[in-house]
Amino acid sequence: MKNCKIVRGVDSLSLIYYSKGVIGPGGTMNREASLLGKISIAIVDKTLSVNEFLRNIGLLYYAKRPRDIVELLRSIDEDNLKRRQKEILYKIESPIDKMLDLIKNYKLVS
Repeated sequence: MKNCKIVRGVDSLSLIYYSKGVIGPGGTMNREASLLGKISIAIVDKTLSVNEFLRNIGLLYYAKRPRDIVELLRSIDEDNLKRRQKEILYKIESPIDKMLDLIKNYKLVS
């Protein structure tokens, strides 16, 4: 594909931030891209609940064939995607607060 580059051994968050989107197997980088409001296309349908959540709210897309990827890239409205991402992040609770509560309950931190 034109204007695509495969890179290895870089800071993934910076790579996602400066990219138009991520096409991957449906793992962490796909999920991070989704939550950053970037186009995120998974080529493997992982049945993880977080992937299903992101898919159901329209932040993660699945493609089975290269043709599907091209069609998705042409059809995704990036402004709408960014708007949805901001709305979702505003509504969901922070996992950091939950993790701190867990740590305090197990007396790992005073």
